[in-house]
Amino acid sequence: LPTGRQLRAARALAGLEQRQVAAKAKINPATLHRMEACEDKPVRGHATNVARIIEVLRKAGVEMTDEPRGVRLIGRGKP
Repeated sequence: LPTGRQLRAARALAGLEQRQVAAKAKINPATLHRMEACEDKPVRGHATNVARIIEVLRKAGVEMTDEPRGVRLIGRGKP
């Protein structure tokens, strides 16, 4: 699972606001806010919500890496 900091960094790299990611992932913005507040710990939440967020960020051209833990640009996916 990604950490809260990874989600926040990926969102920033994609140039998206929390509300934009939440809307595209079809989750409540407060849910994303809580996940990002996990900081260096793996995010807590429903697996489907985490998967939706990761997919939104991937489509925006950003992916999370495990070793080292971080984010990187991969190019824009198909809308």
